[in-house]
Amino acid sequence: MADAKEEETLYSLFYNNLPSHRSKTHHQSIDARAIAADLNISHQSVYGWIERNKVPAGRFTELLTLPGSTLTVEKLLPYCVK
Repeated sequence: MADAKEEETLYSLFYNNLPSHRSKTHHQSIDARAIAADLNISHQSVYGWIERNKVPAGRFTELLTLPGSTLTVEKLLPYCVK
């Protein structure tokens, strides 16, 4: 069975599970600045996660509770970095 990271990127995970954080001006894009603002971090951090395909474990709870989020721990776990 294929690993979740081979089937889906962190970018597509965010796009599919954070509908409130999709770009309103760019089709099929996420709004990294909105995610960053809601997490009180820099948008460069969000871009870094996407580039590395990894999320710090300490951000899981915040990501799960973003407005409109359908993320789950199980969905995020393959992208975890401690």
